[in-house]
Amino acid sequence: MFVYGPFQHWAFGLCIGLNVIGDKRICPLDCIYCPYPVTRADCSPNLNEIIKELENSYDKFSTLTKSLLISGHGDPLLCDRLSFMLNYIRDIFSLKVILRTTYISICTLHIPKDILSSVDRIIVKLDAITPETITSINKPSVKLSPDVIKSSMITLSQEIPIFIEVNIIRTSSNKLNSDSTELRKLIETIIDIAPDGVLLQSFPGFSNAQKLAIGELIEIGRIFADYLGWHRVKIRGFSPLSTINLSLDEGKNAIISTLDNFPLTREEMASILSYNNVEEVIRDILRIPNVVVLNGYFMKKR
Repeated sequence: MFVYGPFQHWAFGLCIGLNVIGDKRICPLDCIYCPYPVTRADCSPNLNEIIKELENSYDKFSTLTKSLLISGHGDPLLCDRLSFMLNYIRDIFSLKVILRTTYISICTLHIPKDILSSVDRIIVKLDAITPETITSINKPSVKLSPDVIKSSMITLSQEIPIFIEVNIIRTSSNKLNSDSTELRKLIETIIDIAPDGVLLQSFPGFSNAQKLAIGELIEIGRIFADYLGWHRVKIRGFSPLSTINLSLDEGKNAIISTLDNFPLTREEMASILSYNNVEEVIRDILRIPNVVVLNGYFMKKR
């Protein structure tokens, strides 16, 4: 199954999700918090199956959302059929396309113009800027200097709106990117890039890392807001969510399909359900094999 949701993205609201990679995970990063183990494989999805699933989801939910988030199980820019797929989506569907990728792909791949012209926004994962902390958190397949990362993202930001997603975590022995020195360098770099938005969260996944309190994230957000404005800062668990009321079966199916690709909080799940259905759906979801709750996040362990 390639299409999932609809679900509430904590920064962009209600979205239909599209995983162009499939069951494998193909990514230039092996982040300590990622629920999905890295696999080494080519990315050649069945285009007919993807289009059929997307048509079905669009027919059901296009009155509720016009946003399509391309994300799940790795970096979609590593899919060799992405360009063709995006052109088809742009021609057939009236959707705002959001592509979630990694800083490595931005720095090392020559992104074709037809991909950039078919996407409305790009989310770029960037958790740290010093090589030591990047290695500790993201375990990248390619090591890049801070100057290369910054210059590549500035160049991209001149072509398309970009939003930098930062996951801030700590451990008892190592503060990781919550360390004040590391955080200051990252903030300075992002301010220099001047993205259209900064997306802050604290998601430890299955790692031994610890989640920051929401008050700590808000204080970090204030620093960004001083330079970029609050309208450009989104904080998971703090920024308000819109609400819709899917039927019991539709809501449950949407959440289950999303958890295969994207961890959710209780509030994010509840925002697509009627109030009376929330507890019933959550009870049913927790009966599904491999679904766990850690640090307030529901996710599926693979």
